[in-house]
Amino acid sequence: MVYGVMAIAALGTLVWRHPLADVAAKAAAPLGATFTALALYSGALWGRPTWGTFWEWDGRMTSTLVLLLIYLGVIALWRAFDDQLKAGRIIAIVTLVGALNIPIIKFSVDWWQTLHQPASVLTASGPKMPGSILTPLILMMAAFTLLFFLLHIVSMRTEILRRRATSLQRQAAMTGGNP
Repeated sequence: MVYGVMAIAALGTLVWRHPLADVAAKAAAPLGATFTALALYSGALWGRPTWGTFWEWDGRMTSTLVLLLIYLGVIALWRAFDDQLKAGRIIAIVTLVGALNIPIIKFSVDWWQTLHQPASVLTASGPKMPGSILTPLILMMAAFTLLFFLLHIVSMRTEILRRRATSLQRQAAMTGGNP
């Protein structure tokens, strides 16, 4: 979902040139990297007693690791540019190319022999799990979604304030220190 937010923001940057679009993408990347790293780590902890190993080069695990590397690459690109507007356009293209990994993550269990089970929540015949597991799963999905949006709004606000401060510093430097 987080990468989906980044992809929509990338479209906003490239198509509509909305000033908040690149702010939204930049604010979402560290959050997505954190959530993805936590998913990989908790999956490894779960995988040890289940599969007998912390890591298996499974389609879902490997494509999720690629997602983490894409997030880290996007974060590194943001830090590589001084001009955030120019960076926003370039990173928007990289983000849209990286979005190709999302369907790979989703359908990897269907395309390749994998340790992970196929879809069990959203299926044509309805959920394949008992309500005692499905209810807490949906509740936690909602909680993590709300947590992401709260942290995203705070991160966006921080980025806007950082850009304003940088702009004021540049303006003061150009005027010789007199704002």
